[in-house]
Order: sequence, then C-alpha cells, then structure tokens
Amino acid sequence: MGATVVQRELLRRAGTRLIDWEAVRQIARRRLGAAGAGLTAAERSAAEAFYRAELLRIEPIVAEAIGAELPRALETPAVVDRFEWIDLNLATFEQLFGRVERIISESTASSPPPPRRAAA
Repeated sequence: MGATVVQRELLRRAGTRLIDWEAVRQIARRRLGAAGAGLTAAERSAAEAFYRAELLRIEPIVAEAIGAELPRALETPAVVDRFEWIDLNLATFEQLFGRVERIISESTASSPPPPRRAAA
C-alpha cells in the first residue's frame, strides 16, 4: 500500500513523467562544459571521411569472418559531438522509459485507491 501511495505521489508531482528529461539534458551538458561544444564543419567532414574509409576497409574482413554480406548502412557513418551524443542517448532512454511510465500510469489509473483495495 505504501508503494502505491509513493508511486501516485511521484506521478502527481511529475505529471505522467518519472524522469525530467530536460533537467537530465541540462545536467549532462553542464558537466561537459565547453568540451561538449560542436565540431567544426572541417572536423566533422574529416572524421566522416576517416570512418567511411575504415568501414570500407574492414567490411570485407568482417563479412568473410561471419560468412554474410553486411548492410550498406555501414558505409554512411554519422559523426556527432558530445552534446549531440547526449541528445541521441536521451531520446533513446526517453522512449524506453516512456513505456514504463505508460505501464505505471495505466496500472495506477485502473487500480482503486489503497484503502478501498485493502478493504476489499
């Protein structure tokens, strides 16, 4: 019963969100400071060219080792800076935790309040 009360209070305070994703983003960016700032166009271009060349070099080696052709998407690397990496990871985790939030919200909405359930 206590866990249900705590769960409802957390949801009441956060709305339907268990995690304040914008606060997490701000904390992560603040921790990185200037080190997370964007790449220049030249740095990004050079990194993409490097990774593309390396992927093309190792693709046949890996394909031979596993005995299967690899997907063409490997030839298109995406280079991101630290801030972009944070945003991409937070988007992934927000989707994953969104499912948990929906399950908790649905179970909380469909269950009677603790005293009624305890008396039943």
